[in-house]
Amino acid sequence: MNHNSNNIEARLWEGYLSPEYARSGRNDFDRLMRNPDVDFHIAHTSGHASIDDPKQLAGSLSPAMVVPVHTSYRDAYSEMIGNVNVLQDGEELVLDD
Repeated sequence: MNHNSNNIEARLWEGYLSPEYARSGRNDFDRLMRNPDVDFHIAHTSGHASIDDPKQLAGSLSPAMVVPVHTSYRDAYSEMIGNVNVLQDGEELVLDD
């Protein structure tokens, strides 16, 4: 993986990248994946992480921003990881190209 500032590592179900999902208007990943300046990686995950796993991952990668998703403890991330952007349900995060 190229560790430049334009890395995106998406840990998601790959069905979100399907043409059917893209046509639903909910798939912004396609634009990012086609951008030659973005190093986009997909890592399928299953199950749920323990509360310490995200802290360990962030410590290993030193990301510019962490956006907790699919968690009941999103507010706890700010206490254990730096550079956290906590979004409320339905809130949009715009990533500049």
